[in-house]
Amino acid sequence: MEAIANRLQSAPGIETFRVVAVNPGIDDTTVDTVAITNGGTREVPLLLVLDDEGKLLAWKWVGTMRPIEQTALNFVKDLDASRWVAARYYLDLDFQKEISPADLQRKWTKLEGLLGGVKRIKSALVASQGGDQQLVLVTIEFGKITDNLFVIFNRQGRIINVDFSADLV
Repeated sequence: MEAIANRLQSAPGIETFRVVAVNPGIDDTTVDTVAITNGGTREVPLLLVLDDEGKLLAWKWVGTMRPIEQTALNFVKDLDASRWVAARYYLDLDFQKEISPADLQRKWTKLEGLLGGVKRIKSALVASQGGDQQLVLVTIEFGKITDNLFVIFNRQGRIINVDFSADLV
């Protein structure tokens, strides 16, 4: 929460906003908004992710990209393209020992099947950064639902875990 508060304080002053789309997921909700800043003269796309209780998990100005966000996007794009070995490249060596390319294929294929296949990989946003673990949420529009894949990084920017939703896969 402190990281979110610090980022909000350094952001341009939001005078008002409008909600463009609300996409409920399995255990979170992605909200596309447009923030009005600079005395009402500028509209800036803003993405919010809320937990199942409506609390803010993460947010970002659309069009900005941090290195771990790009890595998370590249990882998911490789999964979506069935490039299992390439996707595994982003994993920390210890995590690579735990999950084989076949495991990635099985988990991703089951997730896609349950959620209706990938229509579009929308964005990635940092939910927490700077500690031993960093969390990036990758927003994916599936055929049945828009949901966020939780990708956890270590300090070195390598993926140490992916939450494929144990309930689903």
